[in-house]
Amino acid sequence: MALLNPANIAAHLTNYKKDINKWFGEYVSTPADWKKVSYQTTSTAASNDYAGLMDIPTVTQWVGPRVVSNINTQHYVVTNQDWQVSFEVSANEFNDDQSGMISERAKGMPVAFERWIDNWVFTLLANGDLAGSVGPDGVPYFAANHPVGGGIDSNINTGAAQPLWILADSRLVKLFGGVVVQQRQAPYAQTFGPGSEWAALQNTYLFMHTARYGFGYGAWQAMYWTDLAFTEANFWTIYEDMLTFQDAGGNYINPKPDTIIYHSSLTAEVRRILMRPNSQQGLYGVTGAGLGPIDSVAPGVITNFISTPYLV
Repeated sequence: MALLNPANIAAHLTNYKKDINKWFGEYVSTPADWKKVSYQTTSTAASNDYAGLMDIPTVTQWVGPRVVSNINTQHYVVTNQDWQVSFEVSANEFNDDQSGMISERAKGMPVAFERWIDNWVFTLLANGDLAGSVGPDGVPYFAANHPVGGGIDSNINTGAAQPLWILADSRLVKLFGGVVVQQRQAPYAQTFGPGSEWAALQNTYLFMHTARYGFGYGAWQAMYWTDLAFTEANFWTIYEDMLTFQDAGGNYINPKPDTIIYHSSLTAEVRRILMRPNSQQGLYGVTGAGLGPIDSVAPGVITNFISTPYLV
């Protein structure tokens, strides 16, 4: 192995940044549960303003003068924030790291960011009924007083204090629903090694990993939150209630709930109620004995099952 000196240590740090930024890119592009419940967008400024994005104009027959819809100018601003995970290693430990275990350990940084965003998104959903969890219409994302037409509508049924579960329409989530995940700067790595002021003062090398994201809430009609006991009757009550959702103008939007998000402690009950034992088809359509959606009480209705420990 080549003798360690400032030049090849610096080269090692450069390769570290190259590798870990590649790993960050791979993790950002891989499937994840948080992506199934969030509206993902990019940002080019300190914040994004989503005023008017929840308005869906009504199509009318053109007879006489054109009917022009007024766009709601109520502002809903999502501000980007800085996020980071960093660690330092003594210069001697790094220089003596013949096996490269420090670089191997650093592969966990993208995993840490993925775990963080998963936690953050589902925690926002869990807390979406709180006073500070305001959505674009000026009330908490999960609330009983969303303005619709000349009245109000609700996407929450609470009071039982049971483990949480949420129904969602994946189509509406992708349009502008669920949690808004706004990326200003994807995760990236920086290092301070030999020759840096940090190393000179601390005799350590610093590994910093930074990102800029903003989080908010989208269209409330994409989801329905409840802490009712998970039973077949309650499932259909929430499902049918969601079918009557309207937009701010009082028009029915016809959501199609196809996703259930639930606390991990409800896994057995969700499977028992929504999926029947089937010897021909396994879980989620996998061939073999097990549980399959063919004999579900909701055949062809719920196609996405998301279990998370963060929904508390």
